[in-house]
Amino acid sequence: VARFGDKVTIRTDDADGLPTMDALLGDVDPETGRAPSGLAVYCCGPVPMLESLRRHLADRPDIELHYERFTPPPVENGREFIATIASTGAEITVGATESLLSAVQREIPSVPYSCRQGFCGTCKLGTLAGAIDHRDNILTEPERAAGQILTCVSRAQGDHLTLDL
Repeated sequence: VARFGDKVTIRTDDADGLPTMDALLGDVDPETGRAPSGLAVYCCGPVPMLESLRRHLADRPDIELHYERFTPPPVENGREFIATIASTGAEITVGATESLLSAVQREIPSVPYSCRQGFCGTCKLGTLAGAIDHRDNILTEPERAAGQILTCVSRAQGDHLTLDL
């Protein structure tokens, strides 16, 4: 980053404290006292910081916000269910607050994944039985109809899924 000179500011919480939302956005417009219009803000970090920034910019349609979490989103409205690995018959209990991916990794640590947020598709698997509660935005209708699931965010609709794994 050194080659970008003063275009990049590096701050650490231990030296600078937690940043305010205005500090994250940089210089303010002297006329309005707010971040200038037309900004494109790119931010990655912990969920609380990103949510604060998102709320801070909620009334600013003139600022484009792009963000990436450091951690997967929490499971909301989850119910415990059983996932069966078809190739071995192993039955895995998926807790109400854990992802299917995390549960499968207890049995098969090498199962592929990347973003853990439902964006990349690396964790996509087929299912052989059970209804899917799709919580992603990237699978197509034909993929869903074929029983594909993103294990990092999606879950069973009922009490059981059989994974083609």
